[in-house]
Parts: sequence; structure tokens; C-alpha cells
Amino acid sequence: MNATIKNSAIQLIAYLYAFLFIYAAFSKLLDYDNFIVQLGQSPIVSSFALVLSILVPFAELLLSLGLFIKRFRLFALYSSMTLMVLFTAYIFIILNYSTYVPCACGGVLEKMNWQQHFVFNLLFVFMGAVAITINSLKWHTFAVVFGCMVSGSLSMYLLYTISETAMKYQNSFVRRFPPHLVDPLNTAELKFNSYYFAGATDGILYLGNTTAPLLVTLLDSTLQFIGTKTIAVSPENPKMFRPQIKIAGSHFYLYEGSAPYLYRGNTNDWKASLKLNDGYFFSQLQPLDSSKVVLRYNDPETAANIIGMVDLSDFQNNVLRPDLLEKQLDGTFDTDGMILTDLQNKSAQYVYYYRNAYVSTTEYLQIKSIGKTIDTISHPDLKVVSLKNSGTKTFAKMPLLVNRIASSDAGWLFVNSQLMGYYEPEAMWQTSSIIDIYNIETNAYLSSFYLDRFDGQQPKSFMVIGTNVYVLGGTQITRYLFRKTLAQGSE
Repeated sequence: MNATIKNSAIQLIAYLYAFLFIYAAFSKLLDYDNFIVQLGQSPIVSSFALVLSILVPFAELLLSLGLFIKRFRLFALYSSMTLMVLFTAYIFIILNYSTYVPCACGGVLEKMNWQQHFVFNLLFVFMGAVAITINSLKWHTFAVVFGCMVSGSLSMYLLYTISETAMKYQNSFVRRFPPHLVDPLNTAELKFNSYYFAGATDGILYLGNTTAPLLVTLLDSTLQFIGTKTIAVSPENPKMFRPQIKIAGSHFYLYEGSAPYLYRGNTNDWKASLKLNDGYFFSQLQPLDSSKVVLRYNDPETAANIIGMVDLSDFQNNVLRPDLLEKQLDGTFDTDGMILTDLQNKSAQYVYYYRNAYVSTTEYLQIKSIGKTIDTISHPDLKVVSLKNSGTKTFAKMPLLVNRIASSDAGWLFVNSQLMGYYEPEAMWQTSSIIDIYNIETNAYLSSFYLDRFDGQQPKSFMVIGTNVYVLGGTQITRYLFRKTLAQGSE
């Protein structure tokens, strides 16, 4: 090849690379906040968002400078092609292995779809290889070009692998938000804000009502009204003040832990018979099946929270586990949290309110796993005082609430976190609530999604059933379709 033509071709390709990198770098830096958020939401490199948000524009500008200087041009071309291979490998993983497709480009490149961007990058990789090859048509040149391609691809794969492991098991409070939820499919007006989820079975949702405690409202899976049922209690309990209802399969439980008492009945006739009316006071109850329930007792001497299981078909199977909850301060406020049960897997979960921890157990309260939520609050910031007149203990100031409400379904844990993670747009926190998803068996963080607020208020509760998410807020109940495969694919 004529030396003049060869030098002109190399110089042209070098300048094209340089102008591309300059444009891309300044696009990122001029919209830096958006760029770092997009990297933080990337399904590939979330864990390295901060480092990459600085390193990538710096590398692009440095290589651009080298491409303009003849003395460093060849080395800059090697490095530029390697960087472009890395970018291309990133897009390849996005298109073939990612559960969702984000956007992390700036300027005019943002107008391309990912397939077009992939082809665009391949073109620049090819031009870089041509420039390097025509500079020196020797066998070792081809080896170096091949080495650049392999090293760029392997670097991205290694980055992806490390980031995935860090996201799931060493997460430093970085969330991912694949488009899990479809816009609300159904909404039903309830007229009152006193409803709560009592349970669901065979496509029927059951709602209890704190102002009409013996009345159960039935909705189908699309939130169409089916009817109401009134529970008949035998024998009647004079201590009944504000009972709660929970439903599992064809059976229901009517209970009041401050009495205490526990009734059980069948949803075929809605007649409840008394099963327990003595023992420790309890503050929470969740059913495991038609005869077993998990309760949170209050120790009569220390007021500490204790988890227990009652088997109404055989009391000899009852279990009391005073050691299940990890005490850090007083065993009462520091272990405060919520009981959940996964009816499909016959397991129980306990999610702490004021720290980033949860525990999962078998139906007989044997520990299966102890997990952490992705925030960094491992010890609750509690200040407790005793009132002089009554001796009652209470908070000296409201503590930082970490996990507010939660739901458990089919081996997955869904937690409404109250804390903002890194690289999250603050505007979303004004209009939405965050739900984080965990695999209970592996304790891996999977991803997160937003739930709309109701007239500025956070949802009162939510329940996940298969691919449906039901949310109670204000005087409405709303159903969302949950794209569960997005989280499954990220495991």
C-alpha cells in the first residue's frame, strides 16, 4: 500500500476514534448525575458504577489525546480498539444475558437502539483492527489484534461476573430496577381505609375490616366483588374487642393476642370454634396451614419477643423458640419486626423493622437461613426510656425504620425499604415506595421495583401471589401484573 494512503487511513481512523471518544466523554460529564444513575441501574456493572463513572470518561479523553499525537498514536489505537471491544462485549451481554435493557449512553448515541449500537461498535472495532494491521503487516500484528479482542471481551465478562456476585451477596446498597410491574391492571374502591389482607386461596382474596371485625369481604383475582361473609363464633368471648382474621386454604383463624384467644373455622360455613384461651399474650399471628400457626409472644417477665408455633391438631408438636430472634439491646424493641409465612413452602420468615436482617425457618421453626437486606443498618439506633408513672418503656425518639412492610411468596421475600440506595433519583422517592426482592433460600438480592403512593401516602400493605401484586392504600386496592421472570433471570 502506498505509504501516503496508509498513513492517511490510519490518521483518519484515529481521528474518528478521537472525535467519538471526545463526544461520548463530554456527553457523560455534562449529564454526570444521569450517567451515574444509569450505570447504577445497569444489569451488568452496577457494583462498579462510581469507579466507572470516573474511569470511562477519563480513559476516553486520555485516549483521544493520544490519538492526536503521532508518537503515541499506535499505542492509543491498540488501547482504543480494546476499549471498544469491551463496550461491544457489554452490549452483547445486555442483549443476550441481561434480564432487562437499560440505557447508559449519551448524546446522539442514545437515539440508537441496542442492536444498532452493537453494529456501530463492531464497525469501530473493525476499523481499529484495519488501522493496526495496515500499519505493520506482520504475523505478530494479527496476534496483538486478536489479543486485544480477547482481553477486552474477558475483561467485560470478569467485570460482569464480579459485579453480579457483589450485587447479590456483598451488596453495598445499590438497587436495580428492571420494569417488573405493568401499569395497574385493576383498581377497586373500598370506601373505607380500615381493610387489611386476611389471605388468599384458589383465586379469591379475603379482606378483613378492623371496624367490622367479624365481616370478611371476598374479591376475585381481578378485584371483582364476590360477596361478604360473617363469622359465627361459638362460644362467644366476652374479651373480644378487636379480633383479627387470617385465612389459609379452606380454614380461617380468628384471634386476639391481648386477650388471648384463638378460634378456628372452615370457610365452607364460616363457623369458628374456640381452640385456645390461655397462655402467653401474643402480638402477631400468621398461619402455616390448616392447623399450624406461627405467633410472636411477649415474655411475661422480660417483655422480650419470642417466636412460637402452635399445632392445633396436636399440641405436643408446639414449639417455643426464645433464641430465634437475635437480641442486641433489650430483646423487645431491638427485635421488633413482622412475621411472614410462605404457605407454598410451609416456611416462616421474620423481618426486623430497625435493622437489615431477616430469618427464615421451617414450619417447626428450625432455622433455614439468616439473610440481610441490602442497606447498611446492622444495629438499630434505639433510645428507650421508662415512664415514671407507669414504668412503661417507650422510645425517647422515633427510631430509623429500615423495613416497613413485607410479603413472602414461593421462596421469595419482598420488603418495602425506607432507605434510599446509591444512584437512585430522589424524585422517585417523593411519589413511590421501594420494594426489594430476595431469594430466601440463597439470601441473594435480586432486584427492586416501585409502587405508586396513594394521595402522597405510602401503601398500607401489599401481598404477592404468583404474578400478581395486590396493594392496599387509602380506600383502594390495586392489582399489578408482576413480571416475575425478570427477577428469576437475574439469579
